[in-house]
Amino acid sequence: MAQTHVRRTVFFFTGMPLVFLILVTIYPLLYSLSVSFRDLSLLNLKGSSFIGLGNYIEALTSTNSLSAFGHSFYFTIVSVSCEMVVALVMAMVLNQKFHGRNFVRALLILPWALPDVVNSVMWKWIFNAEFGALNGVLYQLHLIPEYQPWMASGPRALNLLVLSNIWRCAPFVAILLLAALQSISEEMLEAARVDGASPWQRFCHIILPMLKPIILVALVLRTMDALRVFGLIYIVTNGGPGGATTTIGYHIFEQAFKALQLGYASAMAWMLFLFVMILAVLYFHLLREKGRSDL
Repeated sequence: MAQTHVRRTVFFFTGMPLVFLILVTIYPLLYSLSVSFRDLSLLNLKGSSFIGLGNYIEALTSTNSLSAFGHSFYFTIVSVSCEMVVALVMAMVLNQKFHGRNFVRALLILPWALPDVVNSVMWKWIFNAEFGALNGVLYQLHLIPEYQPWMASGPRALNLLVLSNIWRCAPFVAILLLAALQSISEEMLEAARVDGASPWQRFCHIILPMLKPIILVALVLRTMDALRVFGLIYIVTNGGPGGATTTIGYHIFEQAFKALQLGYASAMAWMLFLFVMILAVLYFHLLREKGRSDL
């Protein structure tokens, strides 16, 4: 009787979470996959039919979707690359001994700790053409003759969004790198210095190789996050001007909740998911090969 009671208890505490996981995760995923093969629209729920790869072909040939993919790739490549460089510099500086170092380290996490909505609203105010802080500071310093509509130009708007993303996410990567830096033996660096290695040589041949695993992990996390960016675009630019800042995440939102084309939106979402998974597999393959080469 006692064993039966224990088994029931174990089944309850393991089975119920599994059922909940299936209901809230697996079933919606499978349903969205089935929807991606149909021309389902909220305007005509009963009239949908199976169209096979039609939605996927349209997503790969549509000018708007290809443009959104292009914006997402540009946003991801530039922001993640700059984040890695900025974060590495920040981590190297914070790894040095100076007065108030612990306070600066604690302050470093503030941009990352801000909720995405709060961060996005803050940057929307900063870039405002009439009363934005960026215009105010530059005008007071006589760097601009008059207030500028920063978001009126497509390329400039996209680059400013990249800057906003770097400000928020570089501290997160810096903390990861700082933790890895603190695990490097001081004796090893001191021995290299005694042998005549310059600071640059110590960085290239000791520090950077030991940081590669955590850099690859940070690349995986930041690439997946940057490709799925939505809140920043939605709040600051709404995909404008003229679709110049419409990323694939925001384009999926437009198709699903504005155009009400659920089948087409689901197909693009699955394409994005597959692309992110392929990148993750490649990154982890590189990480595994790096681990084998170190053995």
